[in-house]
Amino acid sequence: MTQHQDQQSASAGHDSFLDIVTNMVGILIVLVMVVGLRIRNAPVRADEDEASRAAATELARKLDTERTLRDDVLKMRTETRRLQSEAALRDTQRLLAARLVAQLEERLADQRRQRDAAGREEFDLSVALASARETLEELREQVAQAESARQEPEVIESYPTALSRIVDGPEVHFQLRGGRIALVPVESLLWAARDDMRRKLPDFARHADLSAVANVVGPQDGFRFRYEVERFDEVVRRPEGPARREGIRMVRWSVVPVTSDLGEPVDAALTENSAFRRALARHDPAHTTITVWVYPDSFESFRRIRKELHRLGYACAARPLPDGVLISGSIEGTKSAAE
Repeated sequence: MTQHQDQQSASAGHDSFLDIVTNMVGILIVLVMVVGLRIRNAPVRADEDEASRAAATELARKLDTERTLRDDVLKMRTETRRLQSEAALRDTQRLLAARLVAQLEERLADQRRQRDAAGREEFDLSVALASARETLEELREQVAQAESARQEPEVIESYPTALSRIVDGPEVHFQLRGGRIALVPVESLLWAARDDMRRKLPDFARHADLSAVANVVGPQDGFRFRYEVERFDEVVRRPEGPARREGIRMVRWSVVPVTSDLGEPVDAALTENSAFRRALARHDPAHTTITVWVYPDSFESFRRIRKELHRLGYACAARPLPDGVLISGSIEGTKSAAE
């Protein structure tokens, strides 16, 4: 009896132990589930969240790019198909047109063959007439266009044939510079320079270097006259035989303007009672040559002056001068050539 009770007690204790173990396992399962739920619902760390957002943004950008490229490819394919269809249509139209032209030419040839000789000639003339009418109409259009675009005729002034001659008679000099013309009293300044040389002969005798003596006269009418002299010693032939001659002579001279605005504008000079006309009036056109020293900025003005001088009957000589070069002369120089 006691043994049986002991067996029952042992069996009851074993069952209790199993219940306890089962309960503990259930508790552990519940704890695992709770921890799993907490982990799943736990907030993601900030750095992982930012990385995910950046990756998502980059992915979205690439997807947009991919969609754009896909749309472009589709458009290009559609356009290519359209162009191919249009090219095929144009080829078909071209072939049809060529066939039509060939048929018309064949019909035309048949009509010509069916006519007699007179009829063929008349037919050819009608075709030539139609072609001539088309050509005439084109020529009329060209003439109309030319008349509508016709420019004013360019007037070319004609002067007498330029037969130049060396100036030996009276010569009057003018400077044409900056569109202004001024009388240059060369003859008067030369006489003044000769008188100055006579007065300076004692000075020339005392100086071995003649360039050390200042040789300037004027001003007259706005111009100074600068000259250079040299000693000469030469043998000349005379009726009674060779003779030695020595002395001082002028070899070079220059006319120096005192200002850059001498004279009067060409427009004013060509009017009545201008200084230019008053200077001309003192000289006979039949025996006087007008020499104009022209600078590059006044070539057009010289044409107007020359035209007026020819109208008045004066012979005109032009002496072009580069910028910065003075009116000058020398014993080796040349005389003016007038027209």
